[in-house]
Amino acid sequence: MIETVSVDCPCCGQSRTDPWLTENGYHAVRCSYCRLIYVNPRPIEALISESVRTGVHRDGKNAISRRVASKVRHYEQLFGDMFEDVWATGRTISWIDIGSGYGEVVEAVTKLAAPKSLIMGVEPMLPKAQDAQDRGLRVENRFLSEVDERFEFASLIDVFSHVPNFGDLLSEIAQVLCPGGELLIETGDIGGLRDPGQGLGGWDLPDHLVFAGESNMRSFFDQSGFDVISVTKRRVDGFEFSAKNVAKRVLGRPASIRIPYSSPYRTMFMRARLRVEA
Repeated sequence: MIETVSVDCPCCGQSRTDPWLTENGYHAVRCSYCRLIYVNPRPIEALISESVRTGVHRDGKNAISRRVASKVRHYEQLFGDMFEDVWATGRTISWIDIGSGYGEVVEAVTKLAAPKSLIMGVEPMLPKAQDAQDRGLRVENRFLSEVDERFEFASLIDVFSHVPNFGDLLSEIAQVLCPGGELLIETGDIGGLRDPGQGLGGWDLPDHLVFAGESNMRSFFDQSGFDVISVTKRRVDGFEFSAKNVAKRVLGRPASIRIPYSSPYRTMFMRARLRVEA
């Protein structure tokens, strides 16, 4: 039996909750105060760290996935627009991508940044880091806490929900950012969802541990000394999304089939700046 631990809300610290979802033998609850959704009880920290390093959970679920080449172009276009003010200067920059996976973001930022910029990633899952390294990308197989360098920019793409204590991670990010450095986070915005059925399919418990809305993310940032610069939300349930899920279902893979443009779920991008101590 997998060892678990009961926790208070990772955002506001309160303990009162309402049921939200049961999946794969785990329960996700919604905080009655700040509305954060989180797995409770959840696997103990040692088991979470083990699954992050190996990509395999004790229940046998494999989270190693695969490289998606189309993501490189996607993030090149996305970051090209969101950081147009940075690229327009033409100056060299330093950027670290946290939880880089197969290095798609590192590759995209490298294409956008001026030559001789320091662009690197950290990825604790060895197979992913090795794959990125084999393609010539600087993606190091280690945790952020092991990084000594400082950077002007950091990115955290589709990582938030895997992190049991996001406030602790933000403190680590603050340690590797230069004064006034910036952080970009991409995660799902569940603030507008009344129930789990309004999402885009399975919730992947306990690989995913926490689900936040914009107000939760603003609280996390404020508590950790960051000021939000911009928030961008994009829907993902268009015709292309539906077509991909139909193809998955035909191939016998789990997928949710729903009417396009019917979900309130949004992908959320938040750009924040580390406050400079007076």
